Amino acid sequence: TRLTTEQMLPIVDKMDKVGYHAVECWGGATFDASLRFLKEDPWERLRKLRDGFKNTKLQMLFRGQNILGYRPYADDVVEYFVQKSVANGIDIIRIFDCLNDMRNLQTAVKAANKEKAHAQVALSYTCLLYTSDAADEEDSVVLGGRRINQKKKQKNEVQQHIHTANK
Repeated sequence: TRLTTEQMLPIVDKMDKVGYHAVECWGGATFDASLRFLKEDPWERLRKLRDGFKNTKLQMLFRGQNILGYRPYADDVVEYFVQKSVANGIDIIRIFDCLNDMRNLQTAVKAANKEKAHAQVALSYTCLLYTSDAADEEDSVVLGGRRINQKKKQKNEVQQHIHTANK
């Protein structure tokens, strides 16, 4: 996230020839890091990457109703951000909500589908204490997501965290 756009561009052509389905290059912390630390325009970065990746789809991480931040935004703001993300080069939008609240995914998924982007609904869970049964595959299909991704911490990572916490 701390590489400048100019540092990234020299490798883009080689990466584009590898045959990756997609490169996740935007969203999440990259937007904030571009503005805050690199003093770069994240939209310009996206357009430059789109120009360089002629054969590879560009993917972003999208925090549902929170867009790329940590507080919820109005539906029209979410819709407009999705529209501009796709217009500037994003093909695939991986959408999640930290609480797995399907209501926080609806607007982003609908907006991605409207813009003809590939909406991936991602569910987050852990095996620490409990998991939410509200975030299941059926809900994702109802939202219009085309693929379901699951993030899960490995048991050994969890055991390491518990061991460290008990010291």
